[in-house]
Amino acid sequence: SLWLAALFIAMLSLGTDEFVIAGVLNTVAADLGVTAGAAGQLVTGFAFAFALGAPVLAVWLDRYPRRPVLLGGLVFFALADIGCALAPDFTALLALRIIAGLSAAAVSTTAFAAAAEGASEGKQGTYLSVVTAGLTVALFTGVPVGTWIAGALSWRSTFVLIAAVATLAAIIALTAMPRLPGSTPGTLAQ
Repeated sequence: SLWLAALFIAMLSLGTDEFVIAGVLNTVAADLGVTAGAAGQLVTGFAFAFALGAPVLAVWLDRYPRRPVLLGGLVFFALADIGCALAPDFTALLALRIIAGLSAAAVSTTAFAAAAEGASEGKQGTYLSVVTAGLTVALFTGVPVGTWIAGALSWRSTFVLIAAVATLAAIIALTAMPRLPGSTPGTLAQ
């Protein structure tokens, strides 16, 4: 279905954003006047925000309908990536990477919940595998393409591309995703 493609594309953009930084790290470091080691904090910031944010945001956002949460997360994610493309210095870029990581956490947990809930009877595994495939495909398409674009144009162009892909996912989800209500609120301990 078209809305499942939106979830795949969303996860493709998240995965590309998470992993492509390794391919452009030296370029970013040189451009912003920091060491490659310091620029490595861009990987850590995103990953740390995602790791801490995913369980907390999953519990907090689970009570809300899936489409608005997904759209909101994708909008914040795309804006964070546009911000990364425009970042004037390393500190701003690091802060925006953290925002992107938190937004990615909200989108990914919602995408998995939506896939499981929106799948027809007996198709939950298939739908979940399509969503997961977005991350996998990011490793062998998004990352090389993003790194190539960084070399051909600039590392900032890579973030614009990621924002564009996330925006495409949001548009498709807005027009094609079924209404999926939230769940009964749980707790982080549960």
